[in-house]
Amino acid sequence: MHHISTEQTTSWDLQIPLLSLPHLAGPTEPFWPEDGAYLKADPARVTEWSEKLPKNGKRRIAICWQGNPDYRADANRSVPLENFAPIGSLPDIQLISMQQGEDCESLPLQHWGHTVLSLGNEIDAEGAFLDSAAILKNVHLLITSDTAIAHLGGALGIETWLVLAFVPDWRWGSMVVKRLGTQP
Repeated sequence: MHHISTEQTTSWDLQIPLLSLPHLAGPTEPFWPEDGAYLKADPARVTEWSEKLPKNGKRRIAICWQGNPDYRADANRSVPLENFAPIGSLPDIQLISMQQGEDCESLPLQHWGHTVLSLGNEIDAEGAFLDSAAILKNVHLLITSDTAIAHLGGALGIETWLVLAFVPDWRWGSMVVKRLGTQP
């Protein structure tokens, strides 16, 4: 059994709270690959989903609006589904719902919900994110709230528009701000 000393030590040169380190490290992202992708989707699944998804000449945009509703800060990250209505009503856009779980049921309740391809809970049955990754490789854009799908899209190098709270979490880094054009 290990004994943990409760005595205070005074032999340090510098002390900083852990969550202050990102501020001191600066906005550089040295760990990002040059092409933006550090995960790959299974090529056979990518082909399979390419054949399954509609071939209607429209630009495919994947959407996801709701994270785990039990998360304590979910109200600050999930997006009301009705906010996608302006995009969903555009004639040259095919929305593809990546939403899984309970909130899939809210899509048919939207007046424009019938235009969205809802894959619901049928995807990823054989393993977490296997189908999701292949589907994302077949879309032009991903628009999502702060969910695992956002991380997957970025890791695959998919253009991802992330809907964040007005004051986003520090861990998103400077790239989010720069991409939105709010910082020189």
